Amino acid sequence: ALKAFADAETALRNAIHFAPDEYDNYVALAVLYNLAGNAYLDPVHYERAVAAAQEGAKIEPYGPALRYQIAWAYSRLSQRALAIKELEYALALDPMFASATVGLARLHEADGDYTRALAVLTAAIALDPNAQGVRETIRAIEASRDTVPGTRAR
Repeated sequence: ALKAFADAETALRNAIHFAPDEYDNYVALAVLYNLAGNAYLDPVHYERAVAAAQEGAKIEPYGPALRYQIAWAYSRLSQRALAIKELEYALALDPMFASATVGLARLHEADGDYTRALAVLTAAIALDPNAQGVRETIRAIEASRDTVPGTRAR
C-alpha cells in the first residue's frame, strides 16, 4: 500500500510539474493526501493536503473542490473553525456543492449547533430538492439532536 501511495504521489507531482496550471491535478493530490491521512492516521498527510490545495488555489482561487479538500484536512487536524470557513467559501462559490453542504452541517453538528446544521441543509434542499445525501443527513442530524437532553424538536 505504501508503494502504491508513493507511486500515485510521484505521478501527481510529475503531472503538476508537466502542467502546473491544471487545477484538477492539485485537487487529486490533495485527495490522495487526505485519503492517506485517513488510512495511515498520520496528520502529516493532512498537512500535505492543505499545502497541495493551497498551491492549487494560487492557480484557481475560485475552485470549490480545493476548498473542500482543505476543509477535510483542517477538520481532521482539529481545526474546525478553519474547516468551517473553507466550506462556507466553497458554498459561496458553488451553493449546490452537496458534499460541502453535508460537511459543513456535520461540523456544526459536532459543535452542538443543530439549528445551524439544519439551516445549512434546508438551504441546500431549497436550491436542489434532490441534493445527494442532504435529506439523509437532515434525518441523521435530527436523530442525533433528539438524543441530547434539551434539544429535542418540539
